[in-house]
Amino acid sequence: SEWTCGVTGGDVTCVAAADGTSIIYFGGSFGAAGNVTGTARVAAWDGSEWTALGAVQGGDVRAMVALGSLLLIAGDFQSVDSIPARGFARLDPAAYQYRWSEEGGGITGVVNVMQRRGLSCVLVAGAFAASTDPTLAAATNASTVPAVRNAGRYCLVSEDGT
Repeated sequence: SEWTCGVTGGDVTCVAAADGTSIIYFGGSFGAAGNVTGTARVAAWDGSEWTALGAVQGGDVRAMVALGSLLLIAGDFQSVDSIPARGFARLDPAAYQYRWSEEGGGITGVVNVMQRRGLSCVLVAGAFAASTDPTLAAATNASTVPAVRNAGRYCLVSEDGT
């Protein structure tokens, strides 16, 4: 047997499965998925065909997490589907078609890893400066560990559900 992926022009660096569906999201540095336009660096696979989610511009997708029907992507990109989104973006597939928005005020730098925590939060890590949004709290201790990379937690709602 042979592994086939269907992406060309780069690598897949992250994968996330949508809750309650057969959809799998792929992110990375690839130029296209299948022969579908609008699939540069992020695309969805439903088991039989690729779906365009809007091309990522100005960098790569390095991490992604599905939270319910939402998809969070992070990396070192500048925009998604021509919508400004500095390194941290959210896709709401339930919205009209697929609608992207910048999350957490964006990131200056790069997010390399995201991990789901609970139903509505993610932990993020990489080499990024503090976001302008206080809900993405960056934590560093550069005075004692010079090589530290930034980390933080981002929640779509507060921990008490509001």
